[in-house]
Amino acid sequence: SLAEKTRKLGAVGINLSHKTCTKELVEVFHREKLLVSVWTVNKTKDMIKVLPLGADNITTRNPSRLAKIIELNNR
Repeated sequence: SLAEKTRKLGAVGINLSHKTCTKELVEVFHREKLLVSVWTVNKTKDMIKVLPLGADNITTRNPSRLAKIIELNNR
């Protein structure tokens, strides 16, 4: 799998577009003890869609908006 190949190459994870990230992909990478980062999530609707996927990092140009969405989801 891509996750196994990534680990064997010595990488610590993958960085991919939020448009191609899936919950299943995150789960596979996490089983291989790898991190998943997604980029660049700027729209509120995309932030709401990406958060449940379980990525380890979300790159955004709107960190305050993302922080607010995370805060609202944790209530």
